[in-house]
Amino acid sequence: MKFLGKPRSQPAAFLPLCWLFLRILQPGHSHLYNNRYAGDKVIRLIPQTEEETYALKKIHHQFKVDLWQPSSISYVTEGTVTDVHISQNVSRALLAFLQEANIQYKILIEDLQKVLENGNSLPTQRNRRSLSEYNYEVYHSLEEIQSWMHHLNKTHSGLIHMFSIGRSYEGRSLFILKLGRKSRAYKRAVWMDCGIHAREWIGPAFCQWFVREVLENVVHRY
Repeated sequence: MKFLGKPRSQPAAFLPLCWLFLRILQPGHSHLYNNRYAGDKVIRLIPQTEEETYALKKIHHQFKVDLWQPSSISYVTEGTVTDVHISQNVSRALLAFLQEANIQYKILIEDLQKVLENGNSLPTQRNRRSLSEYNYEVYHSLEEIQSWMHHLNKTHSGLIHMFSIGRSYEGRSLFILKLGRKSRAYKRAVWMDCGIHAREWIGPAFCQWFVREVLENVVHRY
């Protein structure tokens, strides 16, 4: 988070200009990832010997598995809990290799696509968009977040301005929320980036919570 501009002399100006850049890559609920993760698995391995550690690192490069933890394959040593995501088309070969090498593993997720779909099938209250009814304690899809943004842009037009600064590689609009009262005077500004990386779901969730807190606890005092 960076602060831009010079401090103002008027303390009564309650709200700095705030830009929230929501550009998450998660698609909408109706066509969740286009079944791209159907049949994919997540498995856990804990290498017990130096040989198993070497084999696990070889697997990472040979099968091009998606490492979930730790953050880098270089951190894998004996006893390191290692979770990997493997696609359906390589899972059979990889599991056969692990069995032949007598490397113990545990399947954490049998079908990643189903888990993602179940995670987006929460009760209907997660779709409610008003400040009082919107559920800020769950992760929302891009469709839900954008619907929430449009709703606030409409209901708080004096304080919130929503606009797009372009499109992502996959053609999705990159929306920004601009918070603050319109003024020609030079203002301090806060820039907040939310959801740069697809896995960092807490970023968009935090920024939605931040907007609610600003509107409920700051704006109404002035």
